Amino acid sequence: VGPQGAGKTTFGKMLAEELKTGFSDTSDVLVQLETARQRVLRERYKIMNRVIVDDPQFRDTSFPGWDEDKNRPTRELLVALGEAVNNVSPSFLTLSCFERGRVAAGMRGRSELKASRSLYCGYIKIVYIDREPGPEVSIDRLELTPADADYVVRAKTLEEAKYFAN
Repeated sequence: VGPQGAGKTTFGKMLAEELKTGFSDTSDVLVQLETARQRVLRERYKIMNRVIVDDPQFRDTSFPGWDEDKNRPTRELLVALGEAVNNVSPSFLTLSCFERGRVAAGMRGRSELKASRSLYCGYIKIVYIDREPGPEVSIDRLELTPADADYVVRAKTLEEAKYFAN
């Protein structure tokens, strides 16, 4: 857990390597969900375009929130999608991550933390990466703080955070 750009993914991957287990990030799960949804929408519009040939609305194949250069959803869309998923099932993203390994990154909200801890009967340990975020603009809606964590890694640099993972 931690602010956007603090090194959660890097720390999580290194920790997973040390523990000899898999790693997943909630953003990975959200990218898979949105990519599948976009495929369905594109197919739907192709079908509708055959029926409504003269409506220019259905000829546009670009979708808001999709970064064509990276061929993935934009960060803004992932944040909105994450909130929507957590409103329906606060433990879904954590469960999806833990299907891939014992280390997960990206938890954002207190409802997510409460549902996940309840589901796993206290076996979840939260590590908060307390480091100044990278240069990207933070648009995440992070509710969790170091006080919510079992462990806090305070590091000034990403190299220091990596050190704690080993």
